[in-house]
Amino acid sequence: MIFFNREPLLNDIKRYNKSIYIGLDARSDGIMGELLTDEWNASRDSIDKNHDGVMQYVLLEGERNNLVAADRTKYSILALSEARVKTQELERVFAYWSREPAKEVIESLFLKIGPNIEVIIANDDSMALGAIESLQSYGYNLGDKEKNIAVVGVEGLPESQKLIREGLMLGTIFQDPKALEEVLYITRMNMVQGRDPIEGTDYQFNGTGVAIRILN
Repeated sequence: MIFFNREPLLNDIKRYNKSIYIGLDARSDGIMGELLTDEWNASRDSIDKNHDGVMQYVLLEGERNNLVAADRTKYSILALSEARVKTQELERVFAYWSREPAKEVIESLFLKIGPNIEVIIANDDSMALGAIESLQSYGYNLGDKEKNIAVVGVEGLPESQKLIREGLMLGTIFQDPKALEEVLYITRMNMVQGRDPIEGTDYQFNGTGVAIRILN
């Protein structure tokens, strides 16, 4: 059994001795923070609408007690901190990796703190797209630079890439499907044939002994 993208708890993976997990290296999770840092340094006024020198953000997390969500949150904020970007978390909410819950969350938050939101950090693109759909219903992220909230996500979905090209979404972490496909195929074939999953490869398990991390 191979888990990928959504990392279960370690104990759940180890319940079955022929289970492994394949996902992005945690260092890749900080790229969202790097994207925001680059934009902050290059064109601060595009984000810092109230000119207070602080990045006010809303965080859309995948789900509670999920390792992938925790890492994507941790390393995104850490990257901003290490770049000495001052931040203020306005809200942190769970949107369960889904577009519609994210849309509903942002619709509700916008009524309460809309003018204060400068950035939305989403643990994946589905939630980022839901957030943008909600913002657009309020007249934001439609092309007017004065009415734009920076949104970042993870996955590099085609719809996200289109919005990025149009300037309606700041960025995403692109997950190379060919690299993932390759490691899934090789480890699967090794396991089917009773070999060590990483036999004959350059991949390595991390300290857990059951997780393979690949860099973007």
